[in-house]
Amino acid sequence: MDKKLDVIELFDEEGNAVKFNVVEFLDIKNPETKETNEYVIVYEDGFDEDDVIALKVDIDEDGEDLLVPIDDEEELALVQEAYDSVVID
Repeated sequence: MDKKLDVIELFDEEGNAVKFNVVEFLDIKNPETKETNEYVIVYEDGFDEDDVIALKVDIDEDGEDLLVPIDDEEELALVQEAYDSVVID
């Protein structure tokens, strides 16, 4: 994914375009699987930066970037910890 992006446009369940401001891109290596995944931290345009959302960058069947919500609590905690270390430092 292009890490120079400041804004990402996604679509909600009704197909409406929603703009998200990019806060940070993170490459995180899972200590258990040793797999590195890419994540993007965003917040919806018009909302406060304190209301961030973490999305995982995945690849669809056409080889295009796909942003997906993180359903796994352990994975989300790993992303939160990495984000906190970047924001605090």
